[in-house]
Amino acid sequence: MFRKFVTVSLITMLTGCVLYPTTRDYYKPIVQAGQAETASSGCGYHKAKYDALDQTVGDITVRVYPSLSSEKTLMVNFGLESSQDSDHLKLNAVISNDVQLNEESESLTLTSKYLHDGVYRTWYSSNAFQLTEQPNQLMISVSDSHGKTYQFMFEFTTQSDIYYASINC
Repeated sequence: MFRKFVTVSLITMLTGCVLYPTTRDYYKPIVQAGQAETASSGCGYHKAKYDALDQTVGDITVRVYPSLSSEKTLMVNFGLESSQDSDHLKLNAVISNDVQLNEESESLTLTSKYLHDGVYRTWYSSNAFQLTEQPNQLMISVSDSHGKTYQFMFEFTTQSDIYYASINC
């Protein structure tokens, strides 16, 4: 028995993988018509892997990734895929427990933009939202440069899970 344990441990270490039980507090996507769950990372959590939403309309795909950077600080990252360099996103609202968190004039910060296989991939982040209490639900609304509005819903949840990492991620 001990020999098997040592063998499995050595194989795991040599392949560069780490696996351990944990729990994750995160905003679980609430999938609506025309939307799909997506993962923010290839490695990491198993059960709570899908922590973002995306929606495609025409040749535009919008992705939303809310996360807690600390217990009372909410960050929202956005991805935009489009065939047009001029396409962009505008933040309309971040609503938590029926309270709007963002200012009307708040804009998104462009964090990166690149062209790959004929598709412009643009990444944005919101300002940090300082929360007075833990929001149970989030509604995030953005518009693209053509005026199409996208609404994404999330609910706060705690999930028992396993976390895995690898040197290959």
